[in-house]
Amino acid sequence: MYSGSDRPRIKINMGSIDRIIELVAFTFIVIHIILIAVYYSHLPASIPTHFNVEGNPDGYGKKSTLLLIPGFSVLIYLLLTIAAFFPHIYNYPVRITEHNAEVQYRLAIRMIRVIKAIVIVMFAFINYSVTYLHINFSTIFLFIIIAHVNWPMISFKT
Repeated sequence: MYSGSDRPRIKINMGSIDRIIELVAFTFIVIHIILIAVYYSHLPASIPTHFNVEGNPDGYGKKSTLLLIPGFSVLIYLLLTIAAFFPHIYNYPVRITEHNAEVQYRLAIRMIRVIKAIVIVMFAFINYSVTYLHINFSTIFLFIIIAHVNWPMISFKT
């Protein structure tokens, strides 16, 4: 549609809601890392790593695989935080002009922040559930995950 090169480049300051969203995401990364550091030595050598459609574990792996999820959380946090500095290169359904740039950029950045927080909270919950609560995942849990990931894309329409 329109390239990022002809769009205005303006700095969008974080509002109080944005700070809260960032705090939630960062806090869950820290909690996630602390929980794994504290409880890692108490976990069994083999843990569930994959679940079938009915929510029952059908794959097992070393407990060191638990370190991947917080690693992915940190990676996602960093990449999406960096992406928030470049809203002029995002895809938009409307032409970005000097008149609408601030509103469109603010909405897009907030959507990125909300998605980041949701994904990090979900990763922390999945890791916590599998390792500490020993619950099985069901189809309803998969539906909840998909609904929460898609919610920002539906609710942040202009």
